Amino acid sequence: MTVENEAPLYYGSRCEKYDVVKRTGKKDAYDLFKEREHLLDSAYSKSADGAKIGFPRFLHMHELAPFWKSLFTELGFEVCFSDATNKKTVHSGVENIIVETCFPVKLAHGHVLNLIEKGIRDIFIPSIIDLNKPGDSSANTFACPYAQSLPYTIKASIDFKKDGCPHTHPRYPLQ
Repeated sequence: MTVENEAPLYYGSRCEKYDVVKRTGKKDAYDLFKEREHLLDSAYSKSADGAKIGFPRFLHMHELAPFWKSLFTELGFEVCFSDATNKKTVHSGVENIIVETCFPVKLAHGHVLNLIEKGIRDIFIPSIIDLNKPGDSSANTFACPYAQSLPYTIKASIDFKKDGCPHTHPRYPLQ
């Protein structure tokens, strides 16, 4: 549909796909995501040569990576993270999940499958219910119900026995 002196409206402008103004040219902006990845990966530099334990890079596990890495390294484990999210991770997660959930939960399945493909047999997926409040202004700090139940939904959709993985996780809130 066209209106005089206006940009055309596609399908009554119900689909925002055609309403987006595309910018040309790339600006040299500082890559904050790359900096965040560097900070998360370099926060704890020690390593251990014990049994390997896998940590999928998803949701709260990714944000708490420095904590988990330092804790398990000090306990003598060799900490192995899943690869950065890529098309294969997305595809395997979406294809594997047995319930219809949000994209981050589907992606979590892909990260666990990535660790299994790497040969990691012990994968740590905690059920985190509640985190400490950052201040008095926060009403609550509960994790999303899907994130809370990830260890159980992942266990239901991935056959860990077939892959030879013990798949352990705690059942208490992290505080």
